[in-house]
Order: sequence, then C-alpha cells, then structure tokens
Amino acid sequence: MRAFKDLSIKHKLTSIMMTISVAALVLSCASFIIYDQIFSRRAMAEELSSLAEIIASNSTAAITFNDQDSGTEILSALSARPHITSACLYTPDGKPFASYVRPNQSIPGNTPPPQADGAQQVNNHFELFRTIKLDGQVLGTLYLQSDLEELHSRLVRYGWIVLAILLASSLLTLVLSSFLQRIISNPIVNLARTARMCSRATPSRASGASSIR
Repeated sequence: MRAFKDLSIKHKLTSIMMTISVAALVLSCASFIIYDQIFSRRAMAEELSSLAEIIASNSTAAITFNDQDSGTEILSALSARPHITSACLYTPDGKPFASYVRPNQSIPGNTPPPQADGAQQVNNHFELFRTIKLDGQVLGTLYLQSDLEELHSRLVRYGWIVLAILLASSLLTLVLSSFLQRIISNPIVNLARTARMCSRATPSRASGASSIR
C-alpha cells in the first residue's frame, strides 16, 4: 500500500485501470468456466442415461433367459465408449450377472451394490444406476461408471485459453490506460505545476513588500 502511495498520478491511474479491467475479466472467465463445468456434468448425466436406456432395453432377453454370455457381449459393446470404465448387470436379488471393464483398466475390487435410479459424481468418476424392467416387472439393475477425463480436459483447455486472454487483455489494457490516463493526469499535473509556481512566487513578493516598508 505504501509503495502505491509513492507512485506518481500517472502510474496510479494506470494501475487502477489495469486492476479493474483484469479483475472484471477474471470474474467473467471464472463464471464461464463454472457454468461450463456444471453444464458438462449435466450433459454427461443425460448421455449416460440415454446409453443406459439402450443397454437396459437390449439386456432384457439375456437376463430373462439367464444368458450370461449374451449379457457380457452386450456390455462389451461399451468398448466403443472410451470414457466408460466399467459396467455391470445385476439380477433382481442384487447379484452380478454380467460385467464389463474397459481394456487396460484395473478391475475394481468390489462391485457396488444396486442402488436407486440416478446418476451422481463419486470421487473421481461418474456413476449411474438404472432399473431394468419388462412389462412392469423388475428384471435387474444396470450400473455404468464413467471417468471424468473429458471434464478435466475441458477445464485444462479453458484454463490455457483464459490465461492467453488475460495476457493479451493485460497488454492491451496497459497500452490503452497509458494513453487514456494522460487525459486525466495532464490537467492535474499542469494544475499542480501552476500551484507550485504560485507558492514560490508568493514568498518573494512578501519579502519585497517588507523591504519597502
């Protein structure tokens, strides 16, 4: 704070303009990134829900006829979705019926028990449970787990974009503020210079008047 007080009027005006501009830009970018992350999570939940609807519909026959090979084959189609890390089909009594693990992915120690329908973020992954029904009868439950690599990649990408925008905007703000501050500082500097000249001239006049007396 003391260093700021010691700055000249020109530098103070430039610093204030840059601080306000950068702060407003940071707030805007942060709001955009937060909104994008919230929207992306919502879109991920909707995507998983649509995918679960398709798999659940295709799995009814496999569960009905207790065809585990068919259930495993259906889940293996998830290999076309790189962000899906694991999946599991459960019987009505909650026992695993068929499962899928993404290639090169370590197999989890414990498969989570069936839960109520819905999607949620758990630690570093996103998971969804969907009840499988046929003509109103519950046949089992589907579990899908997705990583958050896409969200993390978007966050890093936007971070670099925001950094580039901040650097470019700071440079532009510095140039503009250095030019615009002259409109305000020059009259003030001229006024201060005139005041100093008047204050110096006043004592000399006073001393001249006293010598005449």
